[in-house]
Amino acid sequence: MIDIKITSSIPWNILLITVGSVIIALALKGIAFQHAFIPGGIFGVSSLIYFASGVGRISLWYLLFNIPLFIIAWKFISKRFLLYSLYSMLLFTGIYAVLDVIFQIHDQLYAAVSCGVLSGLGAGIVLRSLGSNGGLDVMGVLFYQKFNIGLGKFYFFFNRILYAFSFIF
Repeated sequence: MIDIKITSSIPWNILLITVGSVIIALALKGIAFQHAFIPGGIFGVSSLIYFASGVGRISLWYLLFNIPLFIIAWKFISKRFLLYSLYSMLLFTGIYAVLDVIFQIHDQLYAAVSCGVLSGLGAGIVLRSLGSNGGLDVMGVLFYQKFNIGLGKFYFFFNRILYAFSFIF
């Protein structure tokens, strides 16, 4: 069993966030982008704008959408959680922007399952730290703390709207 002092240490949390963010970036750039999949959350909004308009880069849209979310959350959420989440978001955005990888998965179903497993694994590793992946996670925590709206309900509502727009395009 891992000692409680280790799991709350900064190096341990940075390691978890780094490993998880790299895995998520690999999944989304190497699989989701190649198949024009729209993932959930703020990254999904960024992907939808990119695929619908062809303007900019997904990573730039993601960074721009996260800026106001982090500014809003700075006042209401624990600074440690927010700083870990900011590190995760910036690391993921940077890796995604420079990563040039394609996983040769041609079948859409296999690609969707593989992307889901890898990005879920990466997100789970990040969430084992004292931070989050940024974006919708930050707002979900804020809505939970301030309005007692469960994270699952918040994600479901947000992604339902996102996928409705995705369906249109």
